[in-house]
Amino acid sequence: MPLSSADLATLGDAPITIRSTAFSNVYLRMDATGVTTSTDSGGGKVNCQYGVSAYERFRVRPQSDGSYSFESVAFPKVYLRMDARGVTSQTDSGGGTVNCQYSSSTPGPYEKYHASPQPDGSFSFESIAFPKTYLRLNGSGVTTQTGTGGGTVNVQFGADGGIHEKFVLAMDDQRLDFTMQHQEQTMWCWDAATVSTAAYYDPATPWTQGTLANAELGRNDCVVGAGAVSPCNQGRWPDTALTRIGRLNTRVNSALTNAQLGAEMAKSAPVIVNIAWQGGGGHIAALRGRSVSGGVDYVSVADPWYGDSDVTYDVFRNRYQGSGTWNVSYKTQR
Repeated sequence: MPLSSADLATLGDAPITIRSTAFSNVYLRMDATGVTTSTDSGGGKVNCQYGVSAYERFRVRPQSDGSYSFESVAFPKVYLRMDARGVTSQTDSGGGTVNCQYSSSTPGPYEKYHASPQPDGSFSFESIAFPKTYLRLNGSGVTTQTGTGGGTVNVQFGADGGIHEKFVLAMDDQRLDFTMQHQEQTMWCWDAATVSTAAYYDPATPWTQGTLANAELGRNDCVVGAGAVSPCNQGRWPDTALTRIGRLNTRVNSALTNAQLGAEMAKSAPVIVNIAWQGGGGHIAALRGRSVSGGVDYVSVADPWYGDSDVTYDVFRNRYQGSGTWNVSYKTQR
């Protein structure tokens, strides 16, 4: 689904794409080859591309004045630049210059934009340096992907919501190489999720489900064969276990938004979650990715009991396995 205004400030390093609403499957493209220092006139090339490859991915950088800058994923520290000098009235072909600018610290005024939400879920981007001037994209003739892109990206005056000045922002698909162990006891979902997190960050981790249960329960008899009858078969929240292995970043007493989840995936950080069952009790699982298919948001679930699955964000949040509600999130850390 398209990103909303509320999402823009929470994306972190999650890659996004900037798609024209006027031209089907046409995206903003930035080639910053050779742009390694800041110059008065900027450099590189900004134009259009059919479909998405490396040059069509950006990171949204919120600024202290409430504006946003767009940093290239392919060219770190290089930002989308707009010089709208002389653009004081609306013309059929637009004007000004849109290119690239290098910044090792805070982007300058030419690299900052106000995001103006539109009724259809898209945005128009107004220059902070040149009020009432907007990012414009004309993708006429851009119908196949090429190595150099095509079309025109420049500036238009007074075009908030104009046909060539509206863009849909969406997150790129993300997936981590996270493997969930099957829980060795019927109540050890917390244990399997924690040990799997330990192994994700450190493949040589000494923790096993049995040794972690010993430590958490204050016992010495929890290392038994999988499925064996054990007094250690006890359920619990994973807070202290994740803290014990050094991987708990933050507990959030709610589901994460899709944008917040994307920000964690961009850190290569799986999210451990609690599922509250409608009839009582709970279950611990992990989220290891997110994607969009047919305009619908999906999450990649790693479950120590039910196994791996890709389900819609809405189903996982509200109806997982028919009656589960995602109500607690554990952000993890390296």
